[in-house]
Amino acid sequence: RGGRWKHLDLWFDAMESREVYRNTITDRYNHSHALPPQLGDFILESAGEKARAQIDGIDGSWAAAFAKHASASAIGKGKVEKASAYCVTSIDCVEAAAKIISNHENIVRFATRGVAERERSEILEQNLDECFSIVCNSLLTEKIELNVEKKIVWNARTISAIRYVRDRIGVPRDMRRGAAAALRGSIDCVLKAAGHDCTIKSPGSGRTRAASAHRAAA
Repeated sequence: RGGRWKHLDLWFDAMESREVYRNTITDRYNHSHALPPQLGDFILESAGEKARAQIDGIDGSWAAAFAKHASASAIGKGKVEKASAYCVTSIDCVEAAAKIISNHENIVRFATRGVAERERSEILEQNLDECFSIVCNSLLTEKIELNVEKKIVWNARTISAIRYVRDRIGVPRDMRRGAAAALRGSIDCVLKAAGHDCTIKSPGSGRTRAASAHRAAA
């Protein structure tokens, strides 16, 4: 953008102003993890480490994005994505909460894939349902309040299952990118409030997964 093809820039600007188009686009997290297996094996440049950390949220940027959305701050300005293309709003939070609430039973079952099959149980599912209730409450109230009356066991299984869902939110398959940013950030803020490291990725969700999958298929 901003080069010699000014009319082409205008065409893209006009296209991106249409809601029907914006609803079909993905985000940088999904794009950077889904595309490599299709392109073939690759080598990660060390110069891109900071950008990868921002995209993957391992620098705390996902939690920061959610924490700042109430003040309508543009997230990502001067970083990986332009402020006009990546911001978290209250509408995004409502959309994310609605997606969880309307499909919470299936989401809880999906989350259990994040632990070994022998460790899955009805108690774990009940625990996860309470966890997602807290996440939805934080999205709708813009506050992180861990309900002490609900005894959630924040053990390794629960944390692994929550991270499993967070790292596999598909855009636009599951929700639009603003809602996905809000949900990832809310989950990270809840994890932090519970005293856990929100920057750890779930097994099989990192960039090594793409390279390994390609080598396995070769």
